[in-house]
Amino acid sequence: MKIKKNYFLLTTYYLLLTTYGFPAFQDTGWGTRAGGMGNTFTAIANDPSATLWNPAGIAQLEMLETTFMYNKLFAGIDDVNLSQMYAAGVYPTAIGSFGLTVTDFALWGYYRENTVSASYARDLAEDLGVTFPLMAGLNLKYLTHSYMLDSRTKSMDNPVFAGGTSAGGFTPDIGILLKPSDYSFGFSALNILQPDVGLKTEDNVPMILKFGTAYRGGDWAFFENITPTVDVSYRKPADNTADFKVSGGIESWFNYNTFAARLGGNDREFSFGFSYNKMFSETGLQLDYAFLLPLQMPDTSGSHRLSLTFRYTLSEEKVKAKEKIAQEEGMHSPPAPPPQKEEQPVPVHKEEQPVPVQKEEQPVPVQKEEQPVPVQKEEQPVPVHKEEQPVPVHKELTPEKKLSLKKGHYDAALRHYEKGEYELAIAGWEAVLRIDPNDADSKNKIELAKIHLAEKKQKAVPVGR
Repeated sequence: MKIKKNYFLLTTYYLLLTTYGFPAFQDTGWGTRAGGMGNTFTAIANDPSATLWNPAGIAQLEMLETTFMYNKLFAGIDDVNLSQMYAAGVYPTAIGSFGLTVTDFALWGYYRENTVSASYARDLAEDLGVTFPLMAGLNLKYLTHSYMLDSRTKSMDNPVFAGGTSAGGFTPDIGILLKPSDYSFGFSALNILQPDVGLKTEDNVPMILKFGTAYRGGDWAFFENITPTVDVSYRKPADNTADFKVSGGIESWFNYNTFAARLGGNDREFSFGFSYNKMFSETGLQLDYAFLLPLQMPDTSGSHRLSLTFRYTLSEEKVKAKEKIAQEEGMHSPPAPPPQKEEQPVPVHKEEQPVPVQKEEQPVPVQKEEQPVPVQKEEQPVPVHKEEQPVPVHKELTPEKKLSLKKGHYDAALRHYEKGEYELAIAGWEAVLRIDPNDADSKNKIELAKIHLAEKKQKAVPVGR
């Protein structure tokens, strides 16, 4: 009876995969955000799960990030426990981003697939002289699959398992990600060497080709960072028909990037998902959920993905250490408190009145009636660089208008940051802090922008100087 049950479970597993045309090591979709968008992520790839879609994407990460995901596949089918799990971590450095990923796909008690991969990615824009982010990435991974046999199954002496119950192989993956303007384009080739993981006969893991495009559509009403995306994937198993899939999805954030909603699908499944994101002083976390309903399996209640992402900012000591190294290497690092430095240019042009500048606010027209024009001229550059005037205005705004103004400064700074305009990005996030001095995300972004600005200026110094 137990043999019949084992046979039934393995047969069910086989049918689940062949229903979708997927033999071993098929990419049934990894990552919760991607799952909520119909398994589309090749052109976005901006969290640690990028190593499973497009390794070039991890070059976008600015903090140490770790992600853990669990996926209950095809819930509701009796006696079948299919699951996906993975853990991934990405560590960005001055020479590129490094990642480590471990995955587990299992029919519990009977069959398991595992991969371990090491990743590296780098933005090559400055090296190639292009004006937009152009990232390339590489995975080096080892794949294994194994069967768990009970004593009765072993007693059958199946020749398939004569040489063992597991096999594995090595293969690299490559990826490219381009982000001109508000568009992004991604391409990846996975399982390039098509390793043989057969137990008795040859069984090569097919190569998977992916292409994706996404568009950052900005904001509309209470929707923030609206991003529609499309993925196309191609897979051709040996002695089998090719699997060609087109998927589409959309993501939008709300309430200053605190909440997110997603929707997507393809000819095989429909999906939706949501997120909650929270930044603290030096850390942050994000909780993601996605529901995927297969269209060709009416007897299941769908798949449920849940993931938790942790973000860790550089400590103050590490930031200072990087700035010290930058200075030793001749890089000019922006001053720690830019507001104090920006006040100096004003009295330089107005040397005649270095002291009255501080006292003009008290006896405004009384003591300095002779120079009404210089007073007005001094007021013009100050709002440009320091935006001192809006401060009392913010206090009079309603909470809704303050949030709107804060979001506008943040989004503008983020756009400048993505284009490499770090000075403008710093100014934008400083404007956010004048509205909300406790905004931890803006503080972290400023420190990161300073480091990138120092690196950018160092590369701009001519050789031999």
